[in-house]
Amino acid sequence: MVQVRGSADVTDPEGGAFWTTVTLQTVLAGRRVAISAYDHEVIPRVLLMRRNGSVRLLPEFDGPLDLPAITFYRFAPHAYAVGGQTQAIAASSTLLVVANSYSTRNSDFGGYRVGGFHRPPGRWHRCPGIAELFAIPLAVSGSAFAHPICDAKSIGVVVRDLRRRGSPARRLKPPAGYRLGQLDLPSVKMAGRFLALRSGEYSKGVLQVFDWRSGREVYRVPPSELSDDFGFSVQPDGKVAISQRDIAPVETSCERHTRIAWYSPREPWPHTLPYRPCGPELAMARDRIVYPGSAGLGSALFMTDTRGRKPLRLSGMLGSWDPSLPPFDFDGTRIAYGQTACIDERVVRDKIRSIARRGYLRAMTCPLQFAGRNGIDEGWGGTISVRVRCPAGCKGAWSIDTVGRHHRMLVDGGDFRLPPGIGTLHSVESALPHKYASRKPAHRRVRLVIRAQQPNGPDRTATRTITILTTRLAK
Repeated sequence: MVQVRGSADVTDPEGGAFWTTVTLQTVLAGRRVAISAYDHEVIPRVLLMRRNGSVRLLPEFDGPLDLPAITFYRFAPHAYAVGGQTQAIAASSTLLVVANSYSTRNSDFGGYRVGGFHRPPGRWHRCPGIAELFAIPLAVSGSAFAHPICDAKSIGVVVRDLRRRGSPARRLKPPAGYRLGQLDLPSVKMAGRFLALRSGEYSKGVLQVFDWRSGREVYRVPPSELSDDFGFSVQPDGKVAISQRDIAPVETSCERHTRIAWYSPREPWPHTLPYRPCGPELAMARDRIVYPGSAGLGSALFMTDTRGRKPLRLSGMLGSWDPSLPPFDFDGTRIAYGQTACIDERVVRDKIRSIARRGYLRAMTCPLQFAGRNGIDEGWGGTISVRVRCPAGCKGAWSIDTVGRHHRMLVDGGDFRLPPGIGTLHSVESALPHKYASRKPAHRRVRLVIRAQQPNGPDRTATRTITILTTRLAK
């Protein structure tokens, strides 16, 4: 199951944080946060962070199969196929939609489930069109939601409004020759009565903005201004913000993306801002734009607006300069994001006004120390056991090195991953060089080196010099 703990944001009692293994999506649903994350068996699960910061698992929204994200199938003596499960979620303050796509030994199929936060979800609707797409197009606005057309031969999305049961579902399609979901980027987003649909054709892309209630296309960002791998966001008045990879890249610490540009129904031409994001994902609401920007050794979330105001930093360091950063969501006044923690990831919810007043929540530090004065045991057959204390959990690598200025590694202890508390590291048996086997029993001074990875910078290192019998560590 997903590892869950109490709030880690002690500076803001209205905020909250909890831990997952790998966070796939964070979606603000009013004052709640809906999360899609892997459990420790790499199966996508749905969780809900309540208003008070507590968290519960939502097994009622699971798909029909408990299939891991990656599964290997053997279909011939020396031939294997790769399958697994893909999950996508979308939510509003009253509605939660979960879609699943499965690739099994015999077939590919997908579907979705619709529900609320105060009533049981409906049945799982099989939808073959979902299984045909690399990234599942899914979006929610109020009581309406959009999903792929279930006819695998058709391309586009269907919009259904649950408050208007008698009204027909709208089918919105990309231009002829363009396709959805060809890259691991969102293809559809909704806000208010507007729906933005992203599609691509080879190296070209197009973004259409629809009034989903009438089915009318309000405006579009043409292929002449877009590549096929752009990121976008839409807000309730129809404005969209866009970022894409730079065709003529410049040397910066970020991934090379163009400056953020926004468009609107009244002004459907680019309004360029002087900021380059570190990844394709954007979030726009109330004329504010949140994007991943450069922050020292990695990237963090920043907020600007359509006038290009000086960015406000919203988070600690999220990770390296990589488009596949932990997910985030923004509704104009609140933000929710995933962040690398000591052993897994954590999800943080915070208010913009609180961040402006007290600053952003810093990235975690992961202290590590030897547990006690006699926490090291030498065993027969060349084993060394080391007890260490990790108050917040820790992961990293450790080794046994020679003593001296020009030390070298004698034993590679390998990688480790320890939950919070006291844990034990065991060395690999008979890992020292074979030359020690011919020597008489003798004591040898060596140095234990333990390196704990830090989410916000260089590793932390704990060292201790000990005396061992060299013959016990030989073959």
